[in-house]
Amino acid sequence: MSCHKCGASLRKQNGCDGYLKPERFKYDPEIVIDKCIKKIITRQSYVWLDAFDLYKKGFLPNGNSWLNESIKFIKIMQFIDVTISEIKRKESKER
Repeated sequence: MSCHKCGASLRKQNGCDGYLKPERFKYDPEIVIDKCIKKIITRQSYVWLDAFDLYKKGFLPNGNSWLNESIKFIKIMQFIDVTISEIKRKESKER
């Protein structure tokens, strides 16, 4: 996802410089994105997704026990896990 690769027409189509019609990126009634996804996903989002990948492989940032992890870390990992599971469930129903 590189802003530099989008030309003027693609930037307009993807809502990079403004807002889109809500139907452009509508995943379900609760998830409607009305602008370029790059504007929503932050660098911190990527850090959490990288941490989630390591978490799924059994690596924890502060050792080998949940007691050593912050509540914030645990809640974010749970949120990402549930969100991915919901997306996979919805995709399998659509097939």
